[in-house]
Amino acid sequence: MVIDGDDVYERRTRLRMTQTELARLVDVSAGHISNIETGKAELLPDLAVKIEVAFKVREKEVPPKETTAFALGRRMSKLTAAQAYQVKVYVDQLLLN
Repeated sequence: MVIDGDDVYERRTRLRMTQTELARLVDVSAGHISNIETGKAELLPDLAVKIEVAFKVREKEVPPKETTAFALGRRMSKLTAAQAYQVKVYVDQLLLN
């Protein structure tokens, strides 16, 4: 259950959800979501319940990161050594930037 703005931010970003998306689902402005996340506005109990429901729905739609990494690993195993090396170089470049 979400208990404060930090929880809202952490779960929203983990679920790859924008403030606008969450706001639309719980019928408030994106600015209000921002204010909750930054502690400028209080997270009232009724809104906390709506946000929790929105997160539960989204969790069913978005696969956990472990599942995504596993799927990527399966795809990588089908690459040739040269292709796998190209992917590694590309990922390394992304991580350095």
